[in-house]
Amino acid sequence: MSISVSRFDLNLLLVLDALLTEQSVTKAAKRLFVSQPAVSASLQRLREIFDDQLLVRVGRQMEVTARGKALAAPVHDALVNIQQVLNLRQDFEPATARRTFRISMSDYCAITLLPRLVRRLAREASGIGVVVEPVGPESIRRLESGDLDLCVIPDERRSLGTPMHPEMLLDQPLYEDRFVCVVAADHPLSGSLTLKEYESYPHAKAFFGDTMVTIYDLAYDEAGVASQTQVQVPNFSSLLFQLPATKLIATVPAGVAEMLKSLIGLKSLHPPIELPILKEKLSWHLRYEADPAHRWLREQFVAEAQSMKQGAAPAAP
Repeated sequence: MSISVSRFDLNLLLVLDALLTEQSVTKAAKRLFVSQPAVSASLQRLREIFDDQLLVRVGRQMEVTARGKALAAPVHDALVNIQQVLNLRQDFEPATARRTFRISMSDYCAITLLPRLVRRLAREASGIGVVVEPVGPESIRRLESGDLDLCVIPDERRSLGTPMHPEMLLDQPLYEDRFVCVVAADHPLSGSLTLKEYESYPHAKAFFGDTMVTIYDLAYDEAGVASQTQVQVPNFSSLLFQLPATKLIATVPAGVAEMLKSLIGLKSLHPPIELPILKEKLSWHLRYEADPAHRWLREQFVAEAQSMKQGAAPAAP
């Protein structure tokens, strides 16, 4: 039996998408900012419309039925396309616009680039908001599915996986930085590290997940450089706070090291090998290419990145 769009409450698609994603009435209600009974009532209507349970309880968990799994991707894509149509207003004015963008980036970019963008938004587009989440193994998939508007990611994408449809993703170079080794200000090492020194001291490392590897770790591994990892933390900024009063060595982008080393009491050293340049880029899906608000925000990213004096971080002593 076919279902007429004219007789279907499209708001139910929002509920269905939330239910199939969260696999929980309670979580779906929180995601939609509505009451749990309201979601339960919508689920009952959806079950009647599709003649399927969609979600069934198995033990203490809810599981999606085969019909529900078949509906998940088309429903999500339909909502993304509807949102895209609603956003395609040619009279976009930054000063009066009201919109929130979802962006994925590392804490390094959140420290070095994001504050510049936020200040620009405060000056020129106070109604434009950004919700930032950590970059991770799922970022590319979320960009493809429409759950993210933009990603700021390294040009070396091996650690983030390969997109399912690479021809649908567009990129814009932003800025470059280099990697430095960082130690406590009173650390016995100084200047340029030798391989022997690098391998003989304990290390603190940023750990972004089991499936992600930083480009400098790839370089160290390919060069056969060994290290003793004593401390692992989930981002670069917290990594630097582990170094004072220790003999630990960390490798981080120079930009974040220069911003925090005076505050924390650290010094920079030249790495023991030539490390690749960190090249950050902005990525988005083709569906947003013609979106005026999206295009404007991308332009602001590029303008602020250009103002960062690409690759001009002070040299390590």
